[in-house]
Amino acid sequence: MALVTISLSKSAPKNSELLFVPVSAAQSAGAGGKSRSAQGWSSFEPSSRAVLKDLDDAHDAYILDGIKHFEYSPTPGSKVSINLGEPSSFIRLCAVSSIKDSDALDGEEWRRVGGDAWKAASDHRAAKIAVILDALPEEHRPSAAEAIVEGINLAAYSFGSYKSSNGAAKTQRKTFVLCASGLNSKRTAKAVSTAELRAASTVFARDLVNTPPSDLQPKNLVAAARGIASRKGSGITQKTFNAAQLAKMGANALLAVSRGSDAPPFMTHLIYKPSRKSKRSRRIVLVGKGVTYDSGGLSIKTRNGLMTMKCDMAGAACVLGVMHAISRLPKADRPIHEVHAIVPTSENMINGKSVKPGDVVKAINGKSIEILNTDAEGRLLLADALSYSKRLKADFIVDAATLTGACIAALGEKFAGIFTDDEDLRDMLMSAAEDVGEKLWPLPLGSEYRSAIKSSIADIKNIGSGTAPGATTAALFLKEFAPEEARWAHLDIAGPAFVDSPNEYVPAGGTGFGVRTLLQFIEQL
Repeated sequence: MALVTISLSKSAPKNSELLFVPVSAAQSAGAGGKSRSAQGWSSFEPSSRAVLKDLDDAHDAYILDGIKHFEYSPTPGSKVSINLGEPSSFIRLCAVSSIKDSDALDGEEWRRVGGDAWKAASDHRAAKIAVILDALPEEHRPSAAEAIVEGINLAAYSFGSYKSSNGAAKTQRKTFVLCASGLNSKRTAKAVSTAELRAASTVFARDLVNTPPSDLQPKNLVAAARGIASRKGSGITQKTFNAAQLAKMGANALLAVSRGSDAPPFMTHLIYKPSRKSKRSRRIVLVGKGVTYDSGGLSIKTRNGLMTMKCDMAGAACVLGVMHAISRLPKADRPIHEVHAIVPTSENMINGKSVKPGDVVKAINGKSIEILNTDAEGRLLLADALSYSKRLKADFIVDAATLTGACIAALGEKFAGIFTDDEDLRDMLMSAAEDVGEKLWPLPLGSEYRSAIKSSIADIKNIGSGTAPGATTAALFLKEFAPEEARWAHLDIAGPAFVDSPNEYVPAGGTGFGVRTLLQFIEQL
């Protein structure tokens, strides 16, 4: 894991090895009244130009010479690095949509700017980086700084725990100084601290997802939850149920999945209760699927399908990441809402005791389930966890799970599916996701497809029939176990939880998807 230090200053330190400057283009009226970017040096909008001229005066015109040499024009997303006359001294220009009208920029664009700042620092092996924000209107600098810091910390992530000392990349501490007048304020310092914490909790989730399944069995997931609760001053307590206790409470769906594995199952429950409440205080339950390795059971997966199945506990990592953040917030900044995280966890493996297609089990709520596909195991864990949540009398329940390949087929790896009958809850979650740069897309929870999971010998079957959409029938299955009195939403995060294609601040592998969305949802509620 790379080491990042963030500080705030009015001006760039003299020993900076890299100057990183967000800029944008001037706009001029073109033919037909349409806006077009000017060309050459005049293509920079006035505040960007003023900042660059001041820097250029201090660096013997290397910046303007470099802009001319590279024929650089600040079209959004374009970047250029210019040497400042010393072997280890550079300036990096990163063009954004608009600096003059910072309302036009969303936090996601600034997060990507932060990701590029990290990449530039790595490319130039710079340890001391000044991020110069003087071109921004002063009122927009704190929010931009927050998003940039989040982007830097998320981009700095790497999972190298299993590399030999010879093969592991050398860790270099990098110090980023965000520079502009008005930045060194309590408001900005708090925003930056929040960004660092959200990033750290996302990284916590990424580490869980990326850990090999030999080292992340159900007991290890429970231990990760224990680490959150046992931290001094966390404000969080933990209950954990072992196989015998699960049997006593009737969690037979979860136990059925675990029968094929030598690793015992658990259900762990983290509880945060606020020290202060208001009329706005609500009880929120988060449920995360924790299948630490999914072979598919007797309905075994293909060779390619098996390769990434360590990530089938990404829903659990997501909700634990949320509790990780809450436990580390200053007490005065912790949620006014009561927050619970429930993680049912098991492996889905094969032996002589494995659950068989055709078996029938009863969940905690008494509903019988005909198991026709043992690779549709995640919904069995969630059936018992959602049934268990009824005793909590929640106002809101949100579950997160890498539930279906059908959702990946529908939405790819950029979007998670959201299923709910509650339009207001859907809008709140989608708004929270948009705020933090994650993407949710509503998919149907139509009763028209309920017949596809109707069983002839049990109350319900665990796989849809016919041409019914698989992501929808899985969500409809979960709906049978979600308490009716609670406002419930299901997030199918199968696509974005583990990706092959990185972006500026999301690496390949485990992404920690959903942690920041749910934190934002709780904060805004």
